[in-house]
Amino acid sequence: MLGVIKKLFGKPDSEKPSTPVPSLPDTKPRFNRGVVPQGPPAVTQPAHPARLATPTAPAAVRLSAAPADAATGDMMILSFASIIKQVPQELWGHLAPAGVAGLNFPVARQQVLGQLAQGAVKVMFGELRQRAPKGVFIDSTAHDHELICLPLADILAQLHPDAYARRSNQTALTVPTEIADVFGPRGEGASALRVADKSTSPTRPP
Repeated sequence: MLGVIKKLFGKPDSEKPSTPVPSLPDTKPRFNRGVVPQGPPAVTQPAHPARLATPTAPAAVRLSAAPADAATGDMMILSFASIIKQVPQELWGHLAPAGVAGLNFPVARQQVLGQLAQGAVKVMFGELRQRAPKGVFIDSTAHDHELICLPLADILAQLHPDAYARRSNQTALTVPTEIADVFGPRGEGASALRVADKSTSPTRPP
């Protein structure tokens, strides 16, 4: 009975559309012989998440810690431990003298040579106070214009003999050969000395 109804109301096979059913794409991977398949590049995660660089506080300014006898170029290096001995103790701070251990004070060579003829090399206390760590000297500008002598022995140890300026009117004296040496090679007396009395000493011409 059902078959008869289908034949009455159904369409003949000749009237059915002949549109082909689209086939699904082949999703199976195909490999060429001898070629290793490569997948998408692996995304590697960092071991630690990125951290923003935080600004660090500036390091404390320290003076040169080079040896005090190592003069560099146009500068001379003096030990702060030797300089502080020349500073009056009433100008010391609560860290002196331990606060300058291992620190040096640079001074210009021309500044040294310009004062060397006077027998002393001096700098203003304010220059020392500003270059030394805080607490080594008193925190006051009242004595900044006072002059402080630098250790002369440390300065002379860094100067070459050619650095000393000579007077232009210097003359060379030749000692006569008949005059015997007064002292021997070891500093002993080489000849007898006669001390002349004032009454027998020759008078100088006026």
